[in-house]
This record gives sequence, C-alpha cells and structure tokens, in this order.
Amino acid sequence: MGWITRRASDGTALGTTRLGAIDRADRSVEIGWTMLGPEGRGTAANTEAKYLQLRHAFEDLAPSAYG
Repeated sequence: MGWITRRASDGTALGTTRLGAIDRADRSVEIGWTMLGPEGRGTAANTEAKYLQLRHAFEDLAPSAYG
C-alpha cells in the first residue's frame, strides 16, 4: 500500500512511502519504505509521512503484530 508524499503548501510531490506485507488474515503489517526526492530530504516530510502511516496501521488496519 503506497502513498505520494506532497508538500502541504503547494502540493509538490516530494516522494513516496508505503506499508508492506499486509496480511489481514494474520492481522500483521510491516512498516515499509520511503523514497524522497531532493526537495523532500532534510525536511519533516518523512517523519510526518511515517506518523500518518502508523496512525493508519493502528487505527484502520488494527494489526496484532508489527514487523
């Protein structure tokens, strides 16, 4: 499951972030990876993207284990 990371002020695409190995039957999910272009590096873009990813995983996917 992947998302585009955009800068809020102007919508510029900064990169992508994703969850991996989602297994709904076993209620498990892995925190995936992030790729940022030059404009997203050294900013809070990855921190904010991972926060939203974790919130989605805990609140919406409700896994019982995290890898």
